[in-house]
Amino acid sequence: MIFQFTSVLLFLSPAVIANWDQEQNALSVNDSATVRVGGSCDSDEVYCTSHGKRYMACVNGRYKLKEFEKCEGCGTDEDGKCYLKAVCKFKIRIENVAFRQPLSPFFVAVHTDEAEPLFEFGEKASRGLRIVAEDGNAAPLVNMFRGAEGVIETFALEGPIFPAGTAEFEVYLKDSYLLSIASMAINTNDAFVALNGVMIYDHAVFYLDGLDAGSEENNELCSFIPGPACASDSGNRRAAGEAEGYVHVHRGFFGINAGKDLSEEDLGVSGNPLAADRYDWRNPMARVVAYKM
Repeated sequence: MIFQFTSVLLFLSPAVIANWDQEQNALSVNDSATVRVGGSCDSDEVYCTSHGKRYMACVNGRYKLKEFEKCEGCGTDEDGKCYLKAVCKFKIRIENVAFRQPLSPFFVAVHTDEAEPLFEFGEKASRGLRIVAEDGNAAPLVNMFRGAEGVIETFALEGPIFPAGTAEFEVYLKDSYLLSIASMAINTNDAFVALNGVMIYDHAVFYLDGLDAGSEENNELCSFIPGPACASDSGNRRAAGEAEGYVHVHRGFFGINAGKDLSEEDLGVSGNPLAADRYDWRNPMARVVAYKM
């Protein structure tokens, strides 16, 4: 734990390029200064060796020589100053584990904790998230995040993820970066799945429950649902009249229109009202796995 805690501190510290003297077991910082392994120290300054594979750091009052881990290294900022960095490339794998609930193309954002959260339970969904949850369209949410405070990168994946299907993408993350993603369960009125600003690490696994944007009534009528359970020309109008008004955990698909005399546009592709035994789910709806590359 001491090493991990010290490493986090080092990433925030300025560093100085120095020449490694193998015989002296020391770093020559300049003509008059030498930093020796085991020498006493009282600061968190970092000395990166000139060959860039090791660095000297002050740990518990003594200088120690450390090997860079896979994703660490010495970098140079715009002013030419050396610093210790920790940028890792991750592959993110999304698996649709729901039954007959395809997921729309995912919204993705890499950001710091200074960015606005994707949503807050009990609060009204943003316009961008509402459009994801109602229409499966991530573009407005990408536009809302792009250029916003704390946002490093944002984009949308291509194509839906059908049940038992997967999608993958790659991102570069520092220790202080967070990941947010969101997608609509497209055989619903406004159900979605999301990661809301989570820290990513190697072999991290997240299970995503179905959430309700609260922006549309769950009337389960095809004229308000864009997914393949409904005809492509059914309309996907917005049913805002009886919407809950806030983000919450979705209650599921109940087949509330069974036995009702519905218009043709409100019926599913089977010619019948949408049924719970075909489109309901039990959480989780998706599984997300992260791999350090």
